[in-house]
Amino acid sequence: SYLYPRTFGTHAAVMAWNNSNATMRIEDPFAIASQFLNKAIDSSISGVVHVVSCLPVLLLALVTLWIGIRLIDCLARFVEQKLETCRIPHKGSNSITNMQRAVGGGSSNAVISCCQPEESSDEESEQELAQGNSSSTAARSIPPVLLHCAVSAVKATLKMLLFISIASFLGFNTLDVVALLSAFTFSVGLAIKSVFADVARGVVLILFRPYDEGDLVSVNDMLGKVKRVSLCETSFTTLDSKTVFMPNSLVRSITNYNILSTLREDVKFKIANVQDLTKAKTALLKVAKEHENVLQDPAPVVLVAEQTDIGIELWIRLYMKAADFIPVPFSVRERGLLALHAQGIMLAKGLLLDDKKTN
Repeated sequence: SYLYPRTFGTHAAVMAWNNSNATMRIEDPFAIASQFLNKAIDSSISGVVHVVSCLPVLLLALVTLWIGIRLIDCLARFVEQKLETCRIPHKGSNSITNMQRAVGGGSSNAVISCCQPEESSDEESEQELAQGNSSSTAARSIPPVLLHCAVSAVKATLKMLLFISIASFLGFNTLDVVALLSAFTFSVGLAIKSVFADVARGVVLILFRPYDEGDLVSVNDMLGKVKRVSLCETSFTTLDSKTVFMPNSLVRSITNYNILSTLREDVKFKIANVQDLTKAKTALLKVAKEHENVLQDPAPVVLVAEQTDIGIELWIRLYMKAADFIPVPFSVRERGLLALHAQGIMLAKGLLLDDKKTN
């Protein structure tokens, strides 16, 4: 009973002294700093060793990715150029032409000639063959819009497959990469909802083809030539050599001037009421008939559109080829003004010319 309290007290003192020394060792800043530094050096060395060991594989993957992208671009460009020059001959065009001739002839000999070769000169046969080949070639050529979009879609798909293959080569899980790309695409799609409307409208334009590249069109009161059609936007070249990029969702009202081979245009003049109407009509009709780019079938005519207090409005109604739709009205208007001036016919004061194409 006498020694137990002393023993207990001594044991408690020893435990308190050990705890105080442990606390002092833990709270030593120099020891903590040196320990942290040693761990950082060990981690850096192990990381550098790991990177150096993986560096050849990483470089090989990067080189493979670069070569693959370049190869896909070159291959897509080569295939696109070949498909642009590729023409599919229309079978049976010669037989159809011969049948039309037979029906037009209306005789039994003509009917037999559709099944037998015709006896004609070599020059006529060569010209007919050239015309048939050119018409069949133009009719069966691949549309440029559909060609560009198909090549772009295949090229994007090949690049995505190449990226997934490289990721699998580096050790990543392919399913995780596909899921990551899908989530990224979905999030971007939610952020830019208007792109889906442009893509949907672009698919409609590509499938139904209201215009092709190089066509002269009027879209939303803008006149120009179609430069390029893609899934998201369409680029146009205006008459003043400006390039306009229009989202496909904004392409609404379309007027294509290249669907028909010939177009009609009314060139307008307004003369004073006191002038000789017959002389003015004769001068304007002569200008239209002597113009080299105005078609004479149908023949041009001069019409009296209206008469007001300002004067008499005359229209030169003429036909031209679709390729001459822009320069011919300007040229006819200029020559018409010179012809009226030469005949001494004065224009009406106020509204002189129609400014339809001067904007």
